[in-house]
Amino acid sequence: MNRNSLNQIIKDRIFASNGKIFQELIWKILIKVYPDLQTPKMQHDLGNDGYSTKEKTFFACYAIEGNKYDNTETINKINDDYDKFVDNWKNRGSFNKWVFITKDDLMGIPHQTIVNLNSNNDGILKELWGLPQLLDNCNNISDKDIRVIFNIEEDPKYICNGGNQFNQQTDGSITNIFQNSEKQTDLERTIIEEIFENVLSKLSPSTLQEKVSDKKHLNITSKIALNFVDEADREDVGQYFSYALTKIDEIERRIQLEDSETQKDIESYIYGLYKQFTRKNISNIEILESLFREIIPPNKSHDPKYVNLSRAFVLLFFDDCTIFKKTKEEIKNAVTN
Repeated sequence: MNRNSLNQIIKDRIFASNGKIFQELIWKILIKVYPDLQTPKMQHDLGNDGYSTKEKTFFACYAIEGNKYDNTETINKINDDYDKFVDNWKNRGSFNKWVFITKDDLMGIPHQTIVNLNSNNDGILKELWGLPQLLDNCNNISDKDIRVIFNIEEDPKYICNGGNQFNQQTDGSITNIFQNSEKQTDLERTIIEEIFENVLSKLSPSTLQEKVSDKKHLNITSKIALNFVDEADREDVGQYFSYALTKIDEIERRIQLEDSETQKDIESYIYGLYKQFTRKNISNIEILESLFREIIPPNKSHDPKYVNLSRAFVLLFFDDCTIFKKTKEEIKNAVTN
């Protein structure tokens, strides 16, 4: 497994963790970078999630249940944890840096909160660390240690065939079944990365057309009914969704790892493609299938996994109303008729 694939697994594992699991994962990473790391020994840690006296650095961790940080709650957490640091720890170890760690790449208001704290000139540098900074730290750790920290195994009993399936040489144990399942998940993540590379390689000012300003998350069944008049087409799109449903969340999570500008570029690219196909006077089902074909990486059009994940990529933008008709009034009229 190359380092890029390893990095993607690291990002996924960090982003999927929360609470105590996230905190323990951070400790495993930090102790490789800060060998003298001290972790809290008591239940009431007073805002302490680890510190290095040698590097004079203090850490506070915050991982939510779910995938989206609330700005108000995050600001309150930053200020509360820093107040605890000042009251209980600031003068104990001659610290000169305080780091607030999340599992995302928070910008905007949370970032400004850190800027505001730095303006108090109390001799402490305040930093906000998210996925990019955690990945930078992981890149300073050996691949062997990373595999231990993130429980990533390379089992020679699993042999990849043709890039889309695994043969299993096993005694049928539950352990082997789960290991094989993990391999399949890693393969899907690798494919998603390749699909992303294919999309990102096509982004350019000429492809970034009109942007959607008012997206509305709507009922999928109603939206399919609105956009596909033919009953057979509706059944086909419904099947596409049923096959891709478990993959859409994974792709959405992968998109959220990109910076906001790249996310906008991807959205604009998909919308631009959609508008290009609408001008060809072809049916909506032909537009959808054309989008599927455009997204799939070259020479992968006959690989079932690539086909399904490419469909999931496009259907995510159908689901969030970037493409195809989307207003509540239109859906109301379509359902009524």
